[in-house]
Amino acid sequence: RVVTSKEEKSLGAYCLIHKKDLIIYDLDKEYESYHIRRKGGPDNKEVRSLLCCPLFIQGKVTGYISVQSYDVNKYTQQDLSKLSLLASYIAIALENARLYNQTNYLARYDGLANIYNRMEVLKKGQQLLDNRDQTQSLSVIMFDVDYFKKVNDTFGHQAGDEVIQQGGNLLNKYKSN
Repeated sequence: RVVTSKEEKSLGAYCLIHKKDLIIYDLDKEYESYHIRRKGGPDNKEVRSLLCCPLFIQGKVTGYISVQSYDVNKYTQQDLSKLSLLASYIAIALENARLYNQTNYLARYDGLANIYNRMEVLKKGQQLLDNRDQTQSLSVIMFDVDYFKKVNDTFGHQAGDEVIQQGGNLLNKYKSN
């Protein structure tokens, strides 16, 4: 996660940049050491104590979780340990959700062309046939890249991938839904 200049002087950014858990017992006494600006909360109350833990996914920090209170000395080292454990579970859940979404996408789409793969085309085609009004006509358009093997053999697979991507972009540009 990239820390924006707007966030640079927040405790969350400090946690992200330094990749470590953070416990603040009394922000009024400690905030200068973190070079942050103070912000008031609802009813002009200010956060006085907080916990902040980075979310690590495969060794990279992707975000953070924070718990805050208007009371001084609200949290203990034991609370920080519990939040850190929760942060690891949250990071795992987020990564699993990302991987699930990626797998679900790749099960239906060609990852290179960004268009439906063969199985999804057949499934969608069958749905169209099953759900159409008998008075409706249905058309199928197919296309082929002539001499595609020659593109790969002559210019390399990277150039062939570019042809596939551009073909997919063209199809996506003109698809109806």
